[in-house]
Amino acid sequence: MTEPAYTQYSQSLRDGTHAIERNYVYETRLKPDEEHCKNLARLIQPLLINYVDPKHDWIGDGLQQIIGRNDAPIVYDLESFAHRLIFTAHKVGVARAIDLLLDITNCNPLDYRIRAFINGVNVTQELNVNEGVTLSPVQYSPSELNDMHAGLADMFPLFTRSSCAMISIDCQATPVFYRPEINKHGTKISGFNPTIAIPKQFLNRSLGEFCESLSLACNHPIEVFVKWHDLGAMKEFVEPAVRHEVGTWIYRKPVEIGQDDWNEAVNIHHNRFKKNGKFDTLNIPLKRWISSKTTPSSEDKLIELRIGLEALYELKGQTEKSFRLALYSARHLGKNPQERHQIFDTVRKFYNTASNVVHAGTPTVPREDLISEVQDLCRQGILKRLQETNNFNWMDLILGKKT
Repeated sequence: MTEPAYTQYSQSLRDGTHAIERNYVYETRLKPDEEHCKNLARLIQPLLINYVDPKHDWIGDGLQQIIGRNDAPIVYDLESFAHRLIFTAHKVGVARAIDLLLDITNCNPLDYRIRAFINGVNVTQELNVNEGVTLSPVQYSPSELNDMHAGLADMFPLFTRSSCAMISIDCQATPVFYRPEINKHGTKISGFNPTIAIPKQFLNRSLGEFCESLSLACNHPIEVFVKWHDLGAMKEFVEPAVRHEVGTWIYRKPVEIGQDDWNEAVNIHHNRFKKNGKFDTLNIPLKRWISSKTTPSSEDKLIELRIGLEALYELKGQTEKSFRLALYSARHLGKNPQERHQIFDTVRKFYNTASNVVHAGTPTVPREDLISEVQDLCRQGILKRLQETNNFNWMDLILGKKT
């Protein structure tokens, strides 16, 4: 950018921010007047030539779609873009606003972070668990939380007594803005196809799915509590402002996480998803196993585990379920006849107790040690299936057919 052009942009942005300040003082609203927006729109039009539909002066904004907020195209005219640029200058300063404009026009990728507080985790110091991924303790004041993301300060009382850590994931997306496509009826359509790069260990899956893998690695329920996208100064371009997603907070006794736990979670995650859906059938057992760890009711734990084990061993039909489930799990997990006998007895006793909960309505109080033992068996079964390369018929396995 030439020095005269920089001077023009700077002066126009300053005039616009001064107008915002005057309106804020006298009219309690943040809005530059139309004259400033029109003047700035004329100045920046040559810079944005690659992103503007010349017939309608429309520019496409991909930020909403990059952060997963909206599948519909976000398109606005140049004056609206100028308004947002002035508003950004008011918030971050004129020089930073011009830098952002140049990043857009130079097709520079957007560097941003996915951040989240995950519940059930305790770390004592920041862990650089992988390139572009850190886990850190949640030790922030209300003002620090608010600087991090608007609205988080309201949750400060929860964080002071919770068991959680913050995960930060470096991401990159390009392009950010685009020229919208216009159909024959003059309707604005997207034409937006961004390239989004996240650390390879996540395999482009959701953070919630990775927390499931982390739960399996740590033998402890871990879940996303609060999640947001940290766009840096570019967040000022997002209308409405970037919001955070909030789950249900329940205190859980924390589990310590180290590098070895993280590495195991990455291996589990890759085994779950790298094989083109081959192990989609394990999603139900895994989710039910996690539910059995989080529900407070012993009866609900039994029901969740029963569903999880039936899904794990693909128990079809209505006959001899107790016997077949005990037999399949014993043959699958037992290393010798004595272990298989013990697993068979445990699973059959568990299944009969769970059936009483579901059907009889007057169950005997289940022993916690029985629930814990079957939770461990369910987890072992899921982990072993993730290591096995072939799908197989369980009856064939029982009868000794090679798989």
